[in-house]
Amino acid sequence: MNNVLPWQSAQWSRLCRHVDKLAHAMLFVGQAGLGKTHFATCLAASLLCQEPKVDFQACGACKSCHLFSAGNHPDVLTVKPEAPNRAIKIDTIRQLVDFSMLSAAKKVIIIQSAENMNRAAANALLKLLEEPPAGVYIILISERPSRLLPTIRSRCQMITFPQSDHALAMRYLHENHVTDNAELLLTLTHHAPLAALALNESNALKQRQHIFQTWQAFMLQASSLTAASKQWHKFEPLDILPYLQSWLMDIIRLIISGNNAINNRDLAQVLERIAPVCHIQALFVCLDQLYQLAAILADNIALNKQLLIENLLLLSWSCLSERKN
Repeated sequence: MNNVLPWQSAQWSRLCRHVDKLAHAMLFVGQAGLGKTHFATCLAASLLCQEPKVDFQACGACKSCHLFSAGNHPDVLTVKPEAPNRAIKIDTIRQLVDFSMLSAAKKVIIIQSAENMNRAAANALLKLLEEPPAGVYIILISERPSRLLPTIRSRCQMITFPQSDHALAMRYLHENHVTDNAELLLTLTHHAPLAALALNESNALKQRQHIFQTWQAFMLQASSLTAASKQWHKFEPLDILPYLQSWLMDIIRLIISGNNAINNRDLAQVLERIAPVCHIQALFVCLDQLYQLAAILADNIALNKQLLIENLLLLSWSCLSERKN
């Protein structure tokens, strides 16, 4: 069985001190890439373990642990959106409720990306949280808990996962054979080691560079809307959105605090060229619209891809204080 990650020891110790009074509904909060799901899995294994260790880690040797390691423990259910950033619908929560009613001494339910529940799903879960069956532990995992119903949040014990300590994060990356760009990877992922590792193992840095080059040319008036849109059409809007949000936030940081505050250090020279021709109020308005758009896409609302990509570019263009007619 895997142990909790090095930067999660404080959260684990907190739970161990109150293991006899553990809440039946918990909410794990923190940005992506900090290992909240891994922590929830370790906790589920420990709750179901027949002989947990002194520090409440699962023994890894009992029948329950073997079932857990094989991925077919009958008393664990994990639910998540059908695809990244998509909604969790009421049918999924109904299956979860049915599972909670099955006979067993203990059952653990893990809900990943819990903020993606639509209204009907959230209301169905709320009824379960109000009267949970005996022995049922429900773990909600969320990057944006403010999107959860207040009544759901109030019924959960909240456990916060802050950014990882820099030294621990760097050691983790080095132990996983990440040496090139380790500092940049951590900066881009806000010191979330698992996200940094995943970024290193994917082609995301190349994708980011391609998207940025197109955006740079468009913002510096070296490329037309039609040309930029054509370049971006090979990507999904949900892939582009986080990059745009990050770059616009860095431009705001440049305007307010200067270069030392930005996350995209490798793109600093270009962002410094764009910042002086941006209007800060328009930047905030644009960011707000991008977050609203992300929420709409999370609900799996079908939108015309071409129009959506053009809209992303035009939103960026609206931030410029001086525009060509």
